[in-house]
Amino acid sequence: MTLKVKKISDTATLPTFGDPDAAGIDLYVDLKGQKTARLFPRQTLMIGSGIACEFPDGYFGLVFPRSSAGVKRHLQLANTAGVIDSSYRNEILMAITNTGDTDQIIHHGERIAQMILLPYIHYDVLEVDELSETVRGLGGFGSTGK
Repeated sequence: MTLKVKKISDTATLPTFGDPDAAGIDLYVDLKGQKTARLFPRQTLMIGSGIACEFPDGYFGLVFPRSSAGVKRHLQLANTAGVIDSSYRNEILMAITNTGDTDQIIHHGERIAQMILLPYIHYDVLEVDELSETVRGLGGFGSTGK
């Protein structure tokens, strides 16, 4: 399987696998000529990757923060996980939020997020008057842990 990647910025870095067995590819920050960007506590910045992708048929991309960014620097994706549809051909962007109490400096070229390819299934939506019953039924959050 092949992921087609296009640099849409002269300063972009192609994504890489950090390890031969890594599930996702690392996405690099592309600040398009700037060396750094400051992210204040509770601030969200839209940060570019400088790349666009063409996914294999039947696949989409799911973007997550790298674990080191979240644990060590309190950087998270504002939408928790970014869904990149297979039909999307523009720059992959990352809405990064600083959830910590101190400023964070984002450096051009640093690995801040990772993208995993996943298959998807197309399905139809059918409106019904009733749903089949289950043991859980209408139980919500925490209802199966009692």
